[in-house]
Amino acid sequence: MIPAGGKVEFPNHDPFFHNVFSLFDGKRFDLGLYESGSTQFVQFDKPGISYIFCNIHAQMSAVVVAVNTPYYAVSNPHGEITIGDVAPGRYEMHVFHPSVAPDALHAAEREITVSARDTFLGNFAFGGVESGSGAQE
Repeated sequence: MIPAGGKVEFPNHDPFFHNVFSLFDGKRFDLGLYESGSTQFVQFDKPGISYIFCNIHAQMSAVVVAVNTPYYAVSNPHGEITIGDVAPGRYEMHVFHPSVAPDALHAAEREITVSARDTFLGNFAFGGVESGSGAQE
C-alpha cells in the first residue's frame, strides 16, 4: 500500500531477465525485459489497485494499492491494524484483500465515525478470510 503518486522499486536480483507488468485497472505498465542487477521504478500516479506479474516467472506476483488518503494501514499477521493521528470525524472506510472478490470488498465499505474514546472499528470476515480492523489512533 502506497500513497497515490508514490514510486515502487522493482529490482532484479536473479541471474535471469525479468519483465514486470500490470494490465489491470490500477496503473497499466510493462517494463519490458531488464537484466540482472538492474532496477526499474514505476510511479503510481493515481489511486487504484494494480495486480503485478512477471512473464518470465509465473510464480512472481504482487499487488500495489495506491490510495488518496494519509489514513491507511496494512494489517499485522493477526489481521489487526493501527492508524495513528486520525482526527475525530466521519470517514469512508474501504478494505482490501487479494483473495476476496471485489463485490465482497465493496459490500464491506462503510462510513465510520472516529472519536477520541471509541476507536475500534470491528472485524471483517470474507468466506474464510478474516480481517480484524481494530484501527486505533
